[in-house]
Formats: sequence, C-alpha cells, structure tokens
Amino acid sequence: MGGRAHAAGDGLAGPPKAGFLGTTTANTWAGLALRQFSQRYEREAVTGNTTALLGTATQTVHWNAAPAAAG
Repeated sequence: MGGRAHAAGDGLAGPPKAGFLGTTTANTWAGLALRQFSQRYEREAVTGNTTALLGTATQTVHWNAAPAAAG
C-alpha cells in the first residue's frame, strides 16, 4: 500500500481530537458504525428517568417526555 492508504488507516485508528476524527473517511466509517449499532441495539424507544446531582443542584431527564424547546 502507498503512503496515502497508510495515512487514511491512521485516521481510522486514531482517537478523536477536539470532538471529531481527523479525516472525512474516518468520519464516514464512524457514522456508518453508529448507524449500524443503532439499528441493532436501539430498536425500542428510550424510557425512564436519569437524575444527576452536583452539590445541591439536581437535574432530571424524563426520556419518554417530549423534548423542551430550545430558547
């Protein structure tokens, strides 16, 4: 393989930097993998609640509720 193929492989194998992968090819593969995971394991809607506590602050997300409008 030439140097360009090796560079593309490095982009696929490397960790994300600043929240994104280093190449368009790596982003495409990641998107395909996430779509495949979602189709296989996330067939049912998420339900239930998640509560986070930080000091005296509490935030609860009700997963089966309609999302709040962004303001």
